[in-house]
Amino acid sequence: MNNLIWIMNIKSCFERLLVLGISIGVSFNVIFSEWMITILLITIFTVMATKAFLKGVETWRKETRTKKEAAQCLQTNGLGGEVVEGPSNGSGTETKDTKRAEVSILKNIYRKAVGVLVAVWVIILAFQIGKG
Repeated sequence: MNNLIWIMNIKSCFERLLVLGISIGVSFNVIFSEWMITILLITIFTVMATKAFLKGVETWRKETRTKKEAAQCLQTNGLGGEVVEGPSNGSGTETKDTKRAEVSILKNIYRKAVGVLVAVWVIILAFQIGKG
């Protein structure tokens, strides 16, 4: 019974936000033309994607720094090349001999996937401009 109360509270919060979002969306649809709304959405999604990417880079750097500090700590404790603890491929620990070489961020980006994503965005934008 207690679980049902939580579900109803969450539902009521989402419902209010949904009505607010619909109201703002309808107002923008009346005020702005279609191409302005398209540019606004592209801008908003670009900003959100950039923030998420930068946060991911920050997290990746923090994890790399933590992993290096753990390796240095183990080397100073006399455990040398035994085991390096920290975030790994899911095994929890990995030996230093099988550790992969670090790769820069630019080499980690999947260019094909990003190219497909940009192409889809450009096609949608062209359809929206051509439609109006």
